[in-house]
Amino acid sequence: MGLKEFNITFDNPYRTYYVGQTVTGRLEVVLDSPKKIRGILLKFKGEAKVRWTEQESRTNQEGKSETQSVSMTGDEEYFKTQYYCFGGANADTTELPIGSHIYPFTCVLPPNLPSSFEDEYGYIRYTIKAIIDRPWKFDHETKQAFTVLSQYDLNSNPKLSEQAKITMEKFMCCCWCQSGPLSCVVTLPKAGYVPGEAIPILAEVDNNSNVTVSKIKFELQKVITCYSQFPRRDSKKSVHVVAVLAMGPINNNSLQLYTPTMTLPPLPPSNLVHCNIIDLDYALEIVLDIDGCHSNLSKSIPISIGTIPLKVSPSAPPLTPPPSEGGPLLGWVLDGQAPTFGMYNYGATNLQDRDDNQHTMFDTEPFHPMYPVYKFTNGPQSIIAIRSDHEQSECLSLFKVIRMKKFSIFFKMVIKDLSLQLNKQNLVYFPGETISGYLTFFVHSSKEVKVNEIYVKFNGIAKVSWSVSDSSGDSSDATTYSSNENYFKYKFDILKTTDLSPGKHSYQFIFYLPNEIPSTFKGYHGDVTYTLKVRVRVPWKLTYKYECPINVVPNINVDCFPLLALPRRMFLEKTYSSCCTAGEMDLQITFPKTIYRCGETIHITLDLENRSNVRVKDIVFKIQKHVEFISNFPRTLKKKKVLTVQKLHTEAITGGNRQFIYIIPIPNDLEIYDLSYCSIINFSYLLSVTVKLGGCMKLKDSVPLLIYN
Repeated sequence: MGLKEFNITFDNPYRTYYVGQTVTGRLEVVLDSPKKIRGILLKFKGEAKVRWTEQESRTNQEGKSETQSVSMTGDEEYFKTQYYCFGGANADTTELPIGSHIYPFTCVLPPNLPSSFEDEYGYIRYTIKAIIDRPWKFDHETKQAFTVLSQYDLNSNPKLSEQAKITMEKFMCCCWCQSGPLSCVVTLPKAGYVPGEAIPILAEVDNNSNVTVSKIKFELQKVITCYSQFPRRDSKKSVHVVAVLAMGPINNNSLQLYTPTMTLPPLPPSNLVHCNIIDLDYALEIVLDIDGCHSNLSKSIPISIGTIPLKVSPSAPPLTPPPSEGGPLLGWVLDGQAPTFGMYNYGATNLQDRDDNQHTMFDTEPFHPMYPVYKFTNGPQSIIAIRSDHEQSECLSLFKVIRMKKFSIFFKMVIKDLSLQLNKQNLVYFPGETISGYLTFFVHSSKEVKVNEIYVKFNGIAKVSWSVSDSSGDSSDATTYSSNENYFKYKFDILKTTDLSPGKHSYQFIFYLPNEIPSTFKGYHGDVTYTLKVRVRVPWKLTYKYECPINVVPNINVDCFPLLALPRRMFLEKTYSSCCTAGEMDLQITFPKTIYRCGETIHITLDLENRSNVRVKDIVFKIQKHVEFISNFPRTLKKKKVLTVQKLHTEAITGGNRQFIYIIPIPNDLEIYDLSYCSIINFSYLLSVTVKLGGCMKLKDSVPLLIYN
């Protein structure tokens, strides 16, 4: 056979380099018989290519119209370097002996290169090809791609650190009827991010229309534009959804506040500078899906993805200069830790181009570019325990002491002291955390005991159910409305059919909670529950079952929502036109912020301009808990519960221009949940304001509150 192995190995395990750095590695040639060669040639190349097909209508010689496929292409070459690491083009033939032969290589990358990029219609690719030059025979070739990164420092553009905000509004019309507007305001604290960073989104949807918004979607979109050079200058635009979050619904005549976060995966940086045939942009697309025949409401916020994060950021640790070239990792350092490199989801399955022949060898795995991913250490800001410590300790003690009357004789003879030790004794976990532990028991027998199966199962589910009686009030004819929503169902098999020896047995298990799950919740007509179940199946179909509740609590990072710490104003007005009470009444109510910790006080400033003869009889401020349950069977129906948790009444106010300060305390024991990822239960706090005027008139409005522990 002769050539047994022909491998290219990079010194950098990520095969990732920044512009201006030196690519180093070694070429290994393994022979099982002597081989005559003229030399070994190394070729380094950086290039970009685009290609797509368009259908065009043309008139043939017979005057008939026909459709033809036209290939639109474009290419650029950034650098090309080659040299012989052994022998030469005009060297004499040399015979390589049997064995392994190692040849180191180096290549200095030019400073003005675009970042590596792979897509359906184009790519920016950097490759190394090794060629064994054999006289009068076909050459052996092997080829590999590597990643090149052009640094994009987000701090170079001051506008990226500024707030990004969009406002959308739509009026619903049907024939001659028009309802109130549907408006949506979405705000991002900045417009520049790096992979690994979370985008904190603040969305306020005010649905004053008579139509329900089924959901609001946040889509991170990658927008790619390729430019052809032949047969003419043209462009092709494609949009790929990188990540998506969906929440809702938003009922008619309601106000909803959403505060989701979206963590960026490994992505190529926005600036494909030095490339003239491919443009890359990112945007956060916001879409409101409106029920019925109405068109959806959508708008996008442009954002930039960089390789160096913004220094002024509520979530970014301080930056230090990049490590030296000889260090183990590349890139900039946050809190003393260099970024890792993550694999881009789109890869090249075929590296072959027109310079390669049928004997060129490639990697068996597709090539995926690698991009820097930073680790942001934002610890949880609140822990809201649904269960008290006493209840949790009881739960653990129940789990450790097995009492089963039905099978007590069997377990006394065979299995004793079955216990479960979890990595958190209080059974409180955040989304994205790891649940791990050990299942331990003793086999109490003089010989081996057969066990059919032992496993641990993790379930996460939301359920909604209530009954509605018919008009006669007969409960037997009541209709039950219900919904279910599963978040995960995972089974960890500990043992299949086996014989267990006498003595102690201990088995480890592990489960990773998903990031996008709602917190544990228990309400009037529905709940969100997470359970850990243990099953022990033994012969004669005896099965021991036990369930242990897991408490998932919201991970609220208040630093991600600086806009909620800004003042919020509410305007109420009334115009009187009768001869006795003519005039206008304007009220401006100012809240210093809309995010509070339990136990804080809300200081409210009221500015009144009353140019009428009507007095303000009373103003009522209420902190209300709104819970909405949504059924999907036998049809969609909603049931809402509103509970006032705090109330403040003011005295009557006569006319004139006056200012008042009111203080309303937030209770310490409020229930805190995050049901953003639950589509059948909505939970929120609102501060409602009701102004009672003379003549039985009222002015009402409300503002959403984000309350945390």
